Amino acid sequence: MRRIFYSYHGLGDNIILTPVLRKYKELNPDDYVGVTYLKRLPVPDLMKKCKYVDEWIPIKDVWNDFENFEIGYKDVLKDITIYAEINNFDEIIPVTMSPSLGITHKIHRAAYELGITVDDYHTEIFPRITKKTKEQADKFLENVEEPYLFVHFKTGNSPKDINRDIAIPFLKGYSPTQVIEYGNRTVPAQYLSIGNIPLEMEILSRCSKVVCADSFIMHAAGVFGIPTRAIFTHTPPQWVIPLHDTPLEIFVKI
Repeated sequence: MRRIFYSYHGLGDNIILTPVLRKYKELNPDDYVGVTYLKRLPVPDLMKKCKYVDEWIPIKDVWNDFENFEIGYKDVLKDITIYAEINNFDEIIPVTMSPSLGITHKIHRAAYELGITVDDYHTEIFPRITKKTKEQADKFLENVEEPYLFVHFKTGNSPKDINRDIAIPFLKGYSPTQVIEYGNRTVPAQYLSIGNIPLEMEILSRCSKVVCADSFIMHAAGVFGIPTRAIFTHTPPQWVIPLHDTPLEIFVKI
């Protein structure tokens, strides 16, 4: 069977999906699996080599490219339907991860929608780390003192963002020369710009601790097993926290 999983979520949810995709592929090894992703996000840089997905299919952002979500969902589904017909897919399965399913965690919601049960919750990412990537990471970290603290406070989704007043207390015990802030300049830190996912993940993997908003960085840190303090301002933590064994402290700031 050739199936498209119609997912319209962000980078963090793509990571959350990996245990579900892994189990699905284990149960259906002969299926050709296509998964949609928001083309405005660097999903291919993070997930392109995922061995549970045969094809990543870019789509418009159902949340932000349309007047409202309902219009966006239908419009993008129409595009995917045309794509499926042209490319001989047999079925489109929406992966909504919706709380309306009455299931707490998004992993279990996605598994339910794909008709499977997940028994291994370990998430994965698949950045292409090269010798050049490692050399670039070495050069960046020449200006940072150990132990490295990786922080991410601005997510691109304003309700989840952490302001400076909340962020600063979480840096207690670290000097600005030990802190790496990813993507924005919220606190005194060494600044790591966005735009090179393999480099960013290589640097993250070398850090001793992470402090972040509810973002894909929380999930990537979980993949690497890095002790993390996650600050939630919007999403209920029980929906998205890593379910595998990862050192995680949760702070809810409403």
